Amino acid sequence: MFPKNVTSVESNSSYLVWDASGALLRTPLSGGATQQISVVYKQLGLLALDDEFVYFYYNQSGNSHIARVPILGGETTFLAPIASGFVVNDIALNGDYLYWIGFDTATKAVWRVAVR
Repeated sequence: MFPKNVTSVESNSSYLVWDASGALLRTPLSGGATQQISVVYKQLGLLALDDEFVYFYYNQSGNSHIARVPILGGETTFLAPIASGFVVNDIALNGDYLYWIGFDTATKAVWRVAVR
């Protein structure tokens, strides 16, 4: 059972991954212990993953980014900053690109960043 503070859950062929209070956690789909991938940021969410990385959006103290961390743990890589005032609604991984949709009071758009 998940704790009450989970905001995003995703899976790939090997792991179930979720965030809880800024920490990324994984559990093997085949069974086994839950492991912490990374402690990231307080306002973490909107996960996407492939076999190598967990991709996510976070906002901390007004600084927002799209970032990734290896699914087996390691250093966070910042892929793209998010303009001040923009809200990211969703992210999606497709092939060599990670896409996100966001808006502010005047604009709604889709962006992408190469991940390979």
